[in-house]
Amino acid sequence: MGFDVDLVGMLLGAVALLLLAVEWLVALLVTAALAASRGAGLRPWQVEAVLEGPMERRMTWRVKGWGAAGETAERVGRELASGCDPSTHADRVIIRPRL
Repeated sequence: MGFDVDLVGMLLGAVALLLLAVEWLVALLVTAALAASRGAGLRPWQVEAVLEGPMERRMTWRVKGWGAAGETAERVGRELASGCDPSTHADRVIIRPRL
């Protein structure tokens, strides 16, 4: 059993591998840019709290920066634990009957 060396096939294979490598590189660069923009505060994080009961209440805060999102989540948790209503400073509140 032998193999014939086909120059055209080898060139097409090399071009295909090169295009695949470029595609992966572009995907990695886009992913890194999106992660950096979110971490730098250019894209807001969404912090959400859901209170269950006869009427479900879903509160959402849009916060710029990873650290600020963590601080907001901790603050909302403390307010809920102490019995305060954090919805007064929420960006969005949805109240609907529980199904």
